[in-house]
Amino acid sequence: ERAQAEDKPLVISDEALGGRPFHQKFFRAIAAYRLRAAFPQARILVVARAQEAVIQSMYGEYLRYGYASSLEGFLAQQTGNPAIAPLLDLDYYDWDRVQDFYEEIFGAAQVRVVPMELMLSDTAAVSGIVETLLGRSIGVPETLPTGQPERPALSAWAQGFLRLANHLQPQDSRYRVRRGKLNPYGIAHRIGALTPAAARRAGKARARALIEAHLGDRFVASNRRFAARNGYDLEALGYKI
Repeated sequence: ERAQAEDKPLVISDEALGGRPFHQKFFRAIAAYRLRAAFPQARILVVARAQEAVIQSMYGEYLRYGYASSLEGFLAQQTGNPAIAPLLDLDYYDWDRVQDFYEEIFGAAQVRVVPMELMLSDTAAVSGIVETLLGRSIGVPETLPTGQPERPALSAWAQGFLRLANHLQPQDSRYRVRRGKLNPYGIAHRIGALTPAAARRAGKARARALIEAHLGDRFVASNRRFAARNGYDLEALGYKI
């Protein structure tokens, strides 16, 4: 009602609507069909991200959920009971297939998939995509506001501590625990804040190298299809093409 009164689009935004590739993976489909039932004329904007980067970030979420595998173990999870040992589903990040999924449900005219890297590097271009999708001007600023991240990435030192804590006291809801409290996530956050910048960079580089070696050319074909379909220069944005 407020959106209608102010002549503004009603925006529902939550990364949980897309589920996660190791936890709540089926929630993506459930949420999409329920959104269509509630808002059949909805416009869907999906934010993509280079696979190596998003998987590295997702490993931190995996630890925040209370799991304890090493990064190597997280990448290698391919078999088992997902109710007990959640699996990393790499198909989750085939962005052309993600686009197919939402277009099948809502229709191609109502769906756009935009690289996060483009949102950060060319706000005007993304604003145009969103305005075309909505069929109206939205008055997006030319530059995005910057500030402290809501949930900063854990350093390698912090991840090591959290893995140990999760072995001793697994808890799926740990990611919701406040950072300021004396709990495993709170302690890990403090360790991360105290990690020297050089050590943080080195840990991040080691993790990225491991992920890239594991993935190889896994997403090249999908990225090429996604780029050709939408006219994106994904290589310039850091995607493997």
